[in-house]
Amino acid sequence: ALAEVDERDGALVPRTGALTREDGHVGFPPFTVPIASSDDASQVSGMADMADEASDQEDVHDFGGTQVAFAAPTTRANAARVLRALLVRKPVLLEGPPGVGKTTLIEALGQLAGRRVVRINLSEQSDVADLFGADLPVAGAPGSFAWRDGPFLAALRRGDWVLLDELNLAPPAVLEGLNSCLDHRATVFIPELGQSFACPSSFRVFAAQNPVAQGGGRKGLPRSLASRFTRVHVRA
Repeated sequence: ALAEVDERDGALVPRTGALTREDGHVGFPPFTVPIASSDDASQVSGMADMADEASDQEDVHDFGGTQVAFAAPTTRANAARVLRALLVRKPVLLEGPPGVGKTTLIEALGQLAGRRVVRINLSEQSDVADLFGADLPVAGAPGSFAWRDGPFLAALRRGDWVLLDELNLAPPAVLEGLNSCLDHRATVFIPELGQSFACPSSFRVFAAQNPVAQGGGRKGLPRSLASRFTRVHVRA
């Protein structure tokens, strides 16, 4: 299988071949990911079945009205770069110009693998509580508050895939709050709950960002944080 890959810009990508789903894995061999089993808490019912309805002839997959043509050389190469990055237990950072399909690619791969993909849009106004949760008023109980998980923590506890969109727009406090989830500790501590949550094996973190040169308040990631990721350059 390794003979069927081609080195292009320092990344191994398939020269030919269709997307395959066999032996409980999906991808471009040798770069594949496991498909969620029916008893996996993070498995999304119907996701993998949706992928099975793809056209074998064209290798075009329809995900909720958005078509992804994995037969197209550029799409195939971008997908293979992401799948190759997933062979290592590190978060994956996708970088490329606007409109190149970074988000769609992760959502499509997640659906093929039967995984729920939780997309979180970051901005300069994002707060740590937006990701992990906060004590919020209880409806119908004046003066009462209860903890409510934020989308990142909820996804972590289920073992979903998380996509952090526009990572280089996030303020330093948010990046620092994510740090322990991204490094060797693979845990997050919630002071309000006095509890730590470990990242399950099915939990994967992806981030997407446009190049800093695009402006709009984007900043270069701190080197200490950037080193936590496997970087994938998504090409148009």
